[in-house]
Amino acid sequence: MCQPLPNRRDALKAALAVTAGSLLAGRIALAEAVVTPAGPQGTYALPLASYPTLRNVNGSVVATIPGATGIQSRLVVTKTGTTTYAAITATCPHEGSTLGTYSAITQRITCPNHGAQFSPTGTWLGGQDTSNATAYTAVLDAAADVVRITLSTITANEDDEAVAALGLTAAPSVVRTSTTVRFRLAAPSPVRLSVYDLLGREVAVLLDTPSASGDVSATWDASTATSGVYMLRLQAGTLRTQTSVRVTR
Repeated sequence: MCQPLPNRRDALKAALAVTAGSLLAGRIALAEAVVTPAGPQGTYALPLASYPTLRNVNGSVVATIPGATGIQSRLVVTKTGTTTYAAITATCPHEGSTLGTYSAITQRITCPNHGAQFSPTGTWLGGQDTSNATAYTAVLDAAADVVRITLSTITANEDDEAVAALGLTAAPSVVRTSTTVRFRLAAPSPVRLSVYDLLGREVAVLLDTPSASGDVSATWDASTATSGVYMLRLQAGTLRTQTSVRVTR
């Protein structure tokens, strides 16, 4: 049986529908294809030798990240599995207080000021009502014995040739009384060399000068420091790097 031919009005409506559908599909495809740049990113290598707690599942630390700014300058880093890690800002999204570390007992990261609670990956779980905490990609590099954390505000990291050229070292690295820190500057630069504990507190300033160049050294008298790991952080102009020492008693 022959079907009746569509009239001109129906044919026009059908054509318009096809055209509109094609345009909409094109707009959707375009929207999916256009990606807003996330800004320059760098990878900070968090040394496990300096944070031995992170070798254990559920181990968690608040780490200060040299070269990062804003809410990325301090992170809560947690080992969530045999080879997996998570990193979130240590700045509570409620009122900017510093978060605690992950507790395997409560299975939460808790803000000590107002009680907001988060998962290791930043999901808000209860307590003070607020948004999720900002999370960052953290990947184990077993060969280098570091956790590499991707950030957007970092200005320098251990992989940069200019940073590597500083040659920051501390000897001895296991300290009872003192250690000597050495580095080299290819050109005159302002320098600040300081010592931090693993809670991110500055415990000593070894150098703070508007200009230094060539081979530079400084001694840290650690005779009054308690046992533990300390970070020696160097800022030379726009370059930042660090190394660690362990104080034993």
